[in-house]
Amino acid sequence: MKKYIFLIIFLIILALFSCSFNKTKSVDMEYTYYAYYLNIENNELIREGIDTTEIERLKGNSEKIDYLIHKLKNPKEMSNAHPVLNKDVQILSYEEKNRQLNLNFSFEYQTLKSDIEVLYRAAIVRTFVQLDFIDKIMFMVNGEPLIDSNGNLISIMDNNSFVENMGTDINTYKEEKLNLYFSDNNYKKLVKTEIKTRMRSNIPKEKVILELLLKGPNVEFSDMVKPTIPDEIKINSIVTKNEICYIDFSIKNTSTEIPVSGLLTIYSIVNSITDGSNVLKVKFSIDSGDTATYRGVRLDEAFEKNYNILEIKESK
Repeated sequence: MKKYIFLIIFLIILALFSCSFNKTKSVDMEYTYYAYYLNIENNELIREGIDTTEIERLKGNSEKIDYLIHKLKNPKEMSNAHPVLNKDVQILSYEEKNRQLNLNFSFEYQTLKSDIEVLYRAAIVRTFVQLDFIDKIMFMVNGEPLIDSNGNLISIMDNNSFVENMGTDINTYKEEKLNLYFSDNNYKKLVKTEIKTRMRSNIPKEKVILELLLKGPNVEFSDMVKPTIPDEIKINSIVTKNEICYIDFSIKNTSTEIPVSGLLTIYSIVNSITDGSNVLKVKFSIDSGDTATYRGVRLDEAFEKNYNILEIKESK
């Protein structure tokens, strides 16, 4: 009798452990591809992971684009997802050429409310630019370029066009012009590039700027400038207080490397943040340490902007 009792207890424990493991796995799983949707309230983006093998088994660019169009119409397991493509809003046709995807929507797209439309656009852009052959998205309606509620032409979108759009407060969503400093092709000087991006006003600009620097230059500048933040840097935190931006980071092991000096990396961040916000100085630390050195540059003092390291020409 005792044997049976112990066996039952063991099976119960095993079942509980199995359920716990499966639940953790589903929550913690990271995907290479996602399909983006709106939530039921139409006030934030949500996303659903796509099994990488589902994309990689497809042959040809058109098959992959068609597959993502299908995913945007059909959330697989998310009952709270509002698809951005449906019986009203449809993609009538598309053209993929030179790493740009031109999407031609039905007339109904133009009737979307402006605050909802910007989230539709963000969901569509974020979904398609994951494909390794797509850098830019152009929106059209009935064969004509998309215009906003004020009659302005909507420019071509890319991966940097929407920053921190996963969340609420869409009514404070706005477009910003930012100066980002990247390296010249020889990794000797910094070059100022000007970009436009859309972000929520409740997100600190310095956080957005750092995120954009980590992504690297826009595709339009890729022949003129190079990234300045190596993959070895992992940002732990970024906080601004009394006009000083405090950035704490870690150094991680990585096989990807760029031949950039510590000085170029530091002033790429400092110049970009002080140009685009109310920050006057940037203070760096490594793993919350009081003093440190990064690639020969001492970090015990806060840094102010330095235009002596700037190349004369500007990329706009």
